[in-house]
Amino acid sequence: MQRRVVRRAIVNKLGCQEREGRRHTKYRFIEKGRCIATTHLPRERTIGDGLFNDIANQLYITSPQLRDIVDCTHEREGYMEMLKESPLLERAPGNLKGFLSGL
Repeated sequence: MQRRVVRRAIVNKLGCQEREGRRHTKYRFIEKGRCIATTHLPRERTIGDGLFNDIANQLYITSPQLRDIVDCTHEREGYMEMLKESPLLERAPGNLKGFLSGL
């Protein structure tokens, strides 16, 4: 998958903040002043399946769910619903599950 396609979905659909680094670009998903998830994209032009899975895990969703976001099926609100139901959120730092259930 092309890096620009994934980047566009992360920035435009999810509304993640973007910070350029020397080797990669970091993205932060913030809701009500709290950082919920972070991920990064390397400078390479294409993203393989392994890296795509890593990005999905860092966003606390599955690869098929991230593919739905990239393919225009879901946007920020859909991502929030995915997060609320995600079993991957159990490994998140802090009490994100409790925070998200209050939204």
